[in-house]
Amino acid sequence: QITDRVDRTIDFDWQNSGPAPGVPRDRFSVRWEGYLKAPRTGTYTFFLAANDGCRLRLGQTLVLQNWRDMRYQNWYGSKDVQLEVGWHRISIEHYDARGGARIILRIGVEGEAQPLPLAEHLFHKPVQAKDAPRPAK
Repeated sequence: QITDRVDRTIDFDWQNSGPAPGVPRDRFSVRWEGYLKAPRTGTYTFFLAANDGCRLRLGQTLVLQNWRDMRYQNWYGSKDVQLEVGWHRISIEHYDARGGARIILRIGVEGEAQPLPLAEHLFHKPVQAKDAPRPAK
């Protein structure tokens, strides 16, 4: 079963169900591909929590990886990365072997108390200012 959709954030706890209708509750995989729009140049902390395996890449660089079955445990990983302001290709892969399924992404910015609101900084393609939605009047 292949499902194609756009998620504005990556914060899923499927527990003992599949990630989409028709997808089994065990032995599935999910891949998100898109762009992160960094609001400024600086240090960004990428944090993943997953059960079971996960990988996070920026461009061709593997930032975080735990590609193994976790049984009933979650894996937690974080990594600081220097980014320039602007668009960065991002991909996240996740698989579930059996049991509960979960994946959560948070991105912190040095000097900020709260993580980036991912719905405002993750895109399935780069958006130019002229293409950006205009606020309602």
